[in-house]
Amino acid sequence: MLYKEACVDTIDAALSAEAAGAHQIEWCSSLELDGLTPDFEETQKLLKIIRIPVKVMIRHRPGDFIYDTLDENILVSQAKQFSEQDKVSGLVFGACTPEGSLDIRQINNIAMIAGDKSLTIHKAIDTCKDILTETTRLNQIPGDLYILSSGGHNTAWDGRDLLLEMKALFKGQIIAAGKIDSQNLVTLHSFLTLLYYHGRKIV
Repeated sequence: MLYKEACVDTIDAALSAEAAGAHQIEWCSSLELDGLTPDFEETQKLLKIIRIPVKVMIRHRPGDFIYDTLDENILVSQAKQFSEQDKVSGLVFGACTPEGSLDIRQINNIAMIAGDKSLTIHKAIDTCKDILTETTRLNQIPGDLYILSSGGHNTAWDGRDLLLEMKALFKGQIIAAGKIDSQNLVTLHSFLTLLYYHGRKIV
């Protein structure tokens, strides 16, 4: 069994992905900016009509994942707002330090806000200097954890060897991402045998 996670930024796209066989949604705005926090009212509309799990992106601005105190206050507020929605299944978040590692303190704070909902650490990890070290460090974060990654490459196929190493090190689940579509998914899955795969064209 494998689970297909569709990345979408409109209600129509979310419903189309559901109808085409997606198992869950990563819900965001502004995919052209690699995904930002979605509009709250639009999210409420979606949650009323969709039947598959919806994970919400928490990323208030484009650019890097290095967040100062002002950024963090906004992100915490957004995380609280969306985590309070019963039909939101999880949050998607990532933060880095200027030194090129994950900001474990900020990630842990969002994990605590998520509570019993899942937390996916997104491709911020792919910008880090040592992805495998950061994968191991994430094992200290409590809760239902996922890492979304292309193994530090532009595509999941190019990063497949590192994704396998991440899979062996991580206590949670790795979600492969990076130009995955319905055509290359079978080949990729035969190599990685992960449970989760992510893409804009996954279905």
